[in-house]
Amino acid sequence: MWELSRRKGVHDLLAAAVQLKKNWTDFTVYLMGPGDQRSVQDMITGHALETHVNCLGVLNATEKWKYYHKAWCFCLPSYAEGFPLVLLEAMAAGLPIVSSRAGGIPDMIDDCRHGYLLNPGDVQGIAASIDTVWKEPARREKMAALNRQRVKRNYTIERCADKISQLYQELLH
Repeated sequence: MWELSRRKGVHDLLAAAVQLKKNWTDFTVYLMGPGDQRSVQDMITGHALETHVNCLGVLNATEKWKYYHKAWCFCLPSYAEGFPLVLLEAMAAGLPIVSSRAGGIPDMIDDCRHGYLLNPGDVQGIAASIDTVWKEPARREKMAALNRQRVKRNYTIERCADKISQLYQELLH
């Protein structure tokens, strides 16, 4: 998680963690970024998630990458997005994605290929998708490889510069 706010779906992710806790004993959700620490902490305490959720706050790039490489899944259950760069970071780190169909996310993630796309607010779907990613390591590894390939193929600085240059060429003619 990248920002602690309702708009970013942090409360939905925590509600999914409550469901996962029923069947899993050993997992950790890392929450990164600024935001509403108080309501998040209240929810963590209220649902006895203290041993399962770690609020990391704002991290620099090196610290963020440390947690990407520690993780086996990245979740962004937002209600509103543009083109979230945090997904590109997670994909480049080789993480399967569990996310909502908000904004430009469906342009980045093919459902069931790079991860799982859900409707905003679908807490059951978040929990089920995370469970699936965990229980199917072969699929998880395939998604990880496809995500790294997609970022290298479509989102490097060189590729983006080429796309912008092509766009300007089209506009000038």
